[in-house]
Amino acid sequence: MSDESTGSGSVEEFDEIWGSAPKSISWDVTPPFEVKGFVVSQESAQQLDIRTRKPMTWDDGRPKMKVILTLQTDLLDPEDPDDDGRRQLHIKRPSALMAAIKDALKQSSFRTPVGKNLSITYTGDGKPAGAGMSPPKEYVALVESPTATSD
Repeated sequence: MSDESTGSGSVEEFDEIWGSAPKSISWDVTPPFEVKGFVVSQESAQQLDIRTRKPMTWDDGRPKMKVILTLQTDLLDPEDPDDDGRRQLHIKRPSALMAAIKDALKQSSFRTPVGKNLSITYTGDGKPAGAGMSPPKEYVALVESPTATSD
């Protein structure tokens, strides 16, 4: 039997075929830029090389992983009548984005962002690690109970 008939394959492949994956949040914007939403799910996946789409590994062979959070946001694409506001946030491990969310979780005493309101602000760029390198993006995150109110 082929993968198609057994239903095996990655979630990303399934979503690509059926078109059910939420849009991804892009940080290719001018800071400050904030995204807010209710975290409806969390999953882990292996990072893929942006050019080859092949799974990435560390030098010792371990897979490079990422966390994918799905947020229900108020963002809507006026060009897409089926846009329901769900957005996926792909978080490389390790990364500044992961560190900001972990810090927010620690400050809030929550163990997971799932079922919580998450606000992430891209605040600006740091200093490049070396000549010819891109500056790292810097983030601040806040995790709150859905019943909490904020300004």
